[in-house]
Amino acid sequence: MPTLFHELILAQACSAPESTALIHGDDSYDYGWLANQTRAAAFGLVALGLEANDRIAIYLPKVPECVVAMFA
Repeated sequence: MPTLFHELILAQACSAPESTALIHGDDSYDYGWLANQTRAAAFGLVALGLEANDRIAIYLPKVPECVVAMFA
């Protein structure tokens, strides 16, 4: 059982990567996409020097990239 919030996405991506995770307008995104984007964003934040427990602000409209940023 996942213990951290972002692990829910990763666990679902492992068990059913093609299941729909997000719907935005006419577009839908699956858990595989969400997990890959979340990992990439997290690695990008680490590359910028962020560490565990650092805080960042997210200022985005209601788009899939905002969900990615929150989980990253």
